[in-house]
Amino acid sequence: MKTKNKVKTVAIHIWAFLLAIAIILGMLLMSISLKSQDVQFYNKFQRENSIDEVTGKTHDELDGINLKIAYYLQTGYDYLLEDDFNQKEVMHMQDVWKLFELAYRVMSISVTIIIVSLMTSIFLRVKDELMIKTLRYILVILGLVALMVAIMSFDFNKYFVIFHEIFFDNDLWLLDPRTDLMIQMMPLNFFIQMSIRILIQFLVFMGVVIAVILLNHFLIYKKNKGCVLCNTTEVE
Repeated sequence: MKTKNKVKTVAIHIWAFLLAIAIILGMLLMSISLKSQDVQFYNKFQRENSIDEVTGKTHDELDGINLKIAYYLQTGYDYLLEDDFNQKEVMHMQDVWKLFELAYRVMSISVTIIIVSLMTSIFLRVKDELMIKTLRYILVILGLVALMVAIMSFDFNKYFVIFHEIFFDNDLWLLDPRTDLMIQMMPLNFFIQMSIRILIQFLVFMGVVIAVILLNHFLIYKKNKGCVLCNTTEVE
């Protein structure tokens, strides 16, 4: 009996860890998708930083290009970019689209894992135990993420370059601010502000997830007049 319970405990820990990763990945990629396609942010940034003077284009023209970029990140249609950007810029965006395609697939898988996990845990009557263990793993992983963000914040440019070197197998991302419209429209400060917005959105999503788990625990506590959180096995 003890062996059976131990196996069950280990299985739920592994399940909770994988579920925590699925939730965090899903929320992060959803945040990236939403904020990278926020045309209002593009427009506002370009007006505040006089990008019209840098590019030689009017704000109306830039607004139109921003719409095309946002739609491109949803569809990957090259024709949306070909009228405004040179071949190197279009080829780089094709590489970017491959990353977004992968992100959309991972998001779908994450959502599937979350839904299947919830349904299965309800069927097996382990939902509350699974959710509390998942919350613990989420908090541990978020702590590691916070540490990484703190380190990267000291030299954003350095880690921005490292990101490109990891995810792109060519130098198409090395655009020339003197001649390439894309880098003129989206200089380094654009990506710094974008990253901050993504981080805030991610924290909001994770806050909702944590609140839902805690609310579920509170309702179970009221119903059973016991502490599910205290009675579940500690993370070993």
